[in-house]
Amino acid sequence: MSHSDSSSLPLVAGVETAGAACGIKPAGRPDLALWHFPDGARWAATVTNHQLRAAPVRRLEALRSASPRPLLRAIVVNSGNANACTGHSGMAAAESVATAAARELGCDPSQVLTCSTGVIGVPLPDDRICAALPDLVGALDPAGWARASAAIMTTDNGPKTAWREIGGVRIVGIAKGAGMIAPNMATMLAYVCTDADLDEATLDDMLAAAVDASFNRIIVDGDQSTNDTVVLAATGKVAVRDRGAVAQAIREVCLELALMIVRDGEGARRIGRITVEGAPNDADALRIARTIGLSPLVKTALYGGDPNWGRIAAAAGNAGVPLDEFDLVIEVGGEVLYRNGDNCMTADVEARAAAAMAQDEVPIRVVVGNGSGTATIWASDLGHEYVTCNADYRS
Repeated sequence: MSHSDSSSLPLVAGVETAGAACGIKPAGRPDLALWHFPDGARWAATVTNHQLRAAPVRRLEALRSASPRPLLRAIVVNSGNANACTGHSGMAAAESVATAAARELGCDPSQVLTCSTGVIGVPLPDDRICAALPDLVGALDPAGWARASAAIMTTDNGPKTAWREIGGVRIVGIAKGAGMIAPNMATMLAYVCTDADLDEATLDDMLAAAVDASFNRIIVDGDQSTNDTVVLAATGKVAVRDRGAVAQAIREVCLELALMIVRDGEGARRIGRITVEGAPNDADALRIARTIGLSPLVKTALYGGDPNWGRIAAAAGNAGVPLDEFDLVIEVGGEVLYRNGDNCMTADVEARAAAAMAQDEVPIRVVVGNGSGTATIWASDLGHEYVTCNADYRS
């Protein structure tokens, strides 16, 4: 079972959420979210590999590395301010928020994660966040997912939510992200909660596999972020009969959220589903697929609905993986445009490929040899609206 409407997300035993405005964003827009785990939760997290990781990310990394890893009691997320490149004061602000939340919830600050997203380089107004926490705690609700989802958005066009239920286990996730999206996650936050009884090592493995198959496979603009974070929290309320099925459900939730992010790419009309086959190994296939998805010429061709296979070939050959024009096939929408040195794009083929390029999701298949390596990524197009959005938004 699954659903993606934030107004009808199922309850997850042992999880309460809330969202509100604390004055970081203008005009009273929601900008502060809270997850509360009254009985605690085991957790795992993946974060950006950016060299200038934000203060809350570095704090989370330290807590994740602690032995034993502290039981999770709360996650506090603000939007509108990234608390990145803010020096020692940024670390102090993140710790201040965690301490204030811990005081309100009766736990230790080490049991509180903080996350931020928004403008880089501006001091975090932790006093506003701390002042808003008592009311936010008072508003905690097992059905508060919609308010939390709205509070973490920045340039998003709407909330991003997904859920699955398998064998009595519920998995609910929400995410934000629309720009600065590239492989290895980017300007995106995601929080996935389950009532499954899973140990820490299992959560680490499940999340790593899920992120690799989802958030690490989407591209909007090629910029990575200082703040990317994905948290998986398990309250342990429901016994797990089939770990494999739960792991698959977590992957499905993450992929659904990831596709919402890439479809919401700033100004995007459509996305390309780029599959590379026949590479020497999966890593090489992924490298070629990412290079194609990152190409501005391929992305603008997507935007214009132009089945220009030459741009795809040029990008594929730029991936640093050995490639032979006589062992290369390029398809768009199932139409073969190029095969082993021959241009196959007749007028009829071009018309059918152009029709495929006009769809919301464009399947692009590139066969680069006879190897076993394969990979799929999803990339948004790139058009005028992206420039307009980012010219008006300081990041």
